[in-house]
Amino acid sequence: MRMGFEFAQKIKANLVSVHVDRLVKEGYLERRAVEGDRRKTELICTQKAQPVIEKGGQLQEAFKEQLFSGMDEKM
Repeated sequence: MRMGFEFAQKIKANLVSVHVDRLVKEGYLERRAVEGDRRKTELICTQKAQPVIEKGGQLQEAFKEQLFSGMDEKM
């Protein structure tokens, strides 16, 4: 998925940190140290985040259905 990679390259690191800090503070994410590499941190979605993740999946499916509706399946 090249487009996602290119998008990620344009995001400023400080903005990511601000948003991650907020999501941790609000209880949607947890930070965990990566075993064997103290420089890295994993971000883990909490139970509180599950309804948001599910809703995002539903919205994504609805978007795909709308995007491809009316297209010939042979394309």
